[in-house]
Amino acid sequence: MSHDSAEDETKVNQRYLSQYLSHLKHVRDHLSGNDGLQIPPSYFAPSSYWTSSEKEKFFHALCVHSRLRPDLIAAEIGSKTVADVCIYLGLLERTLLTSNEPRAERKAIMLAAEVSDEWITFEEEQAAAILFHEAMWEDIDKAAQREVECEEKRKDMRARRGEGRTGANERDREGERQRRELHDLWKAEQESVWERQDALTYLDYPRLNVLEAMLREDAENMDDPSENEAEIEKALPPQATPGPAVQSSICDEMIDPVLLAQSRSQTPVVATTQEEYPSADADGPDVPVPVDESAAPPPLHTSLSPGAPSDLPLPSSEDALKPSADTGPQHSPETRLLSQAPDEAMDVSLSPRSRRRYHKRLYMRRKRAMAAGTNVVEHVGKLKPGPKGGRSGKATKRASLDARPAESQEKDVPMGQNASSNVSAQLLREGEEPPILEPQAEALRSSHPSGKTLPYKFRGELAELGIDAAYLRENEMGLLHLSGLGKLMRLYGSLEPESEGSPAISGETIQFFHAHLVNFVREVVQHAIVSREQELQLKLHTKVWRVTDDQVVPRNVAHALELMGVRHTDKRTVFQILLDRYGVASDAKTKAMERWKKKKSDRAEQLKASRRQHRDEEVENGNSRDDEERGEGMDGPESRIPETVSPSLSSLHREVYAPTVRLPFGTSNPVSGPYPRQDSRSFSTPDADCLMPAETDEDALLAELHEEEQLDEVDQMMGEQYEERLWEKINLDSDAGGDSNSMDEGHGTSLRFKEPNPNSRIKSQVYVLDSD
Repeated sequence: MSHDSAEDETKVNQRYLSQYLSHLKHVRDHLSGNDGLQIPPSYFAPSSYWTSSEKEKFFHALCVHSRLRPDLIAAEIGSKTVADVCIYLGLLERTLLTSNEPRAERKAIMLAAEVSDEWITFEEEQAAAILFHEAMWEDIDKAAQREVECEEKRKDMRARRGEGRTGANERDREGERQRRELHDLWKAEQESVWERQDALTYLDYPRLNVLEAMLREDAENMDDPSENEAEIEKALPPQATPGPAVQSSICDEMIDPVLLAQSRSQTPVVATTQEEYPSADADGPDVPVPVDESAAPPPLHTSLSPGAPSDLPLPSSEDALKPSADTGPQHSPETRLLSQAPDEAMDVSLSPRSRRRYHKRLYMRRKRAMAAGTNVVEHVGKLKPGPKGGRSGKATKRASLDARPAESQEKDVPMGQNASSNVSAQLLREGEEPPILEPQAEALRSSHPSGKTLPYKFRGELAELGIDAAYLRENEMGLLHLSGLGKLMRLYGSLEPESEGSPAISGETIQFFHAHLVNFVREVVQHAIVSREQELQLKLHTKVWRVTDDQVVPRNVAHALELMGVRHTDKRTVFQILLDRYGVASDAKTKAMERWKKKKSDRAEQLKASRRQHRDEEVENGNSRDDEERGEGMDGPESRIPETVSPSLSSLHREVYAPTVRLPFGTSNPVSGPYPRQDSRSFSTPDADCLMPAETDEDALLAELHEEEQLDEVDQMMGEQYEERLWEKINLDSDAGGDSNSMDEGHGTSLRFKEPNPNSRIKSQVYVLDSD
């Protein structure tokens, strides 16, 4: 969509946009601590030094926890004790009492104005318009920043003063050409980097699955050097040719018993073939031939291959040695048998898991090729999945069966084999071409050929840009399970029914998650090591514990997580809290709540019946006593019903330490000692602003209430004036070009039009709008 059409659909008020951007800047500066001058550090005797960051944390915690809880303020700061906080609070209170400046009145405090529904509707419309244009604005800003970066680089490469000329005082055109080439080369490299970054900007669930598949395939193809060296040494003994080495690496235990019996009957034929057609390097030295994994074709499953399935029909020895229709020296069976040696060597160099996967992949390809009567794709790489089986596929298959020759239809089909696979194999053995489908069968296929799906398109784009698994790991995007992250995004999207579009994430956010996870794991490891060292110091000199190992155990990791405030280590608990937050109850929780309520009601009825029976017995025996004397009445301990204890959401400091309360009229002497003490000379009576008086003066209370009503009226009037000023700033009836009627009235009411003097400077807005 072009910019003009977008502007026609949703119009953004430029003045409101500038006000919105200034508000965002103010919020960012406030959150980052750059909204004002930095608090200077200070030193208070005897040993209390406060840095600027510690003071910022102190005042933030003071607003959150109040001055009554210095222990929580000290816990927020982290580098100060409770005594230091109390000393600092005492200094602030003493300075406040000795200061001659009056306290700020309530009128001077900024109010929270209430706006009308019209302004709220206008802001919602502008928010939708800004959201519509935000992506385009980000692209424009990004392009502008890149242009500025290119221009700065070009200026840096420019020759300095006095260096742009040759010794003959002529223009150095050769140097300019070299610098221009260097700049073009740098720009091309930088543009490739920017294209990679742009490709990873929008990652939805299918794209995250593609990245996860790339990382998984790369991890599966990674070889274990120690395991492979041992297998290669065992499979390829020294002073052996490649052919026999591969055959000796296959033991009888790796072959299926049925295939082993069939292969033994064919072993003489294969041996004769190998003797008649020796390898090309038979006369040369016994040096292992290096195998090119990229150029060598994959191993075919013969009767000696350990990965050959037991349910496929095996060709006879005569068919194995008989050349095919498109024969040639390179397609002879002897050449195929000899070409398996390097492939088997390549297969041995892989891990057992990779070999099993490749064997299974090739086996399934042969099985599908035999069923369809097509050629086998023999490379080990993955292929594009074919179309799902549907009505057209069944019709095409039926048409292909009907298009067979009558002779092949009349042949008997053996048990356990597919008819189409048997016919296709028979036709291939006889050297005939496969049957061509008739026009009716071709018409049953889809008229529109299917193209690449989104995952394959995205993977092709990544391949063109050079983004592979190594690039993802280098850019901190290979640690997290991206498919799980995509599922989590879809889960949150399903809980928000009003959200539009598919949920997506950017590569920068994934990199932030990576950095956060690395930092978290580093802190957990540090806490776990410290916990283990402290445990060893406590138990080392005690014979009961018998601590002989200094390794970190799971309980140390659990202790470290507890110290860091991690409360939920199970995904089930986290997702249950998420469902409770959105008001979605799972079936298991609903059934558990019903069982708990039923059990609670049954137990309450049993307790009531037992109390009633006990009271009747006491009345009959005449030994009933008063509930107050006994202390166990209707609300006694036996009548209490245990309730489920909800998990605590407070901090670890609140759970571990007892609360330290500092009264507002207490003060501390920073010189006498580290702990605060009351000063009776300065504070003999409690503060009247903090404590309620024992007796209430009704006249003073009425006067205060009347003052509150007047202040509320003033606040309402100021709120209305504030909204009027907002509408004046927005000025919906005019454009953002600065030619509004109000501006003309405000600046040109006292001016009269007259013919300007051509010899004088024009300074008025009546003549020049863009004056200086």
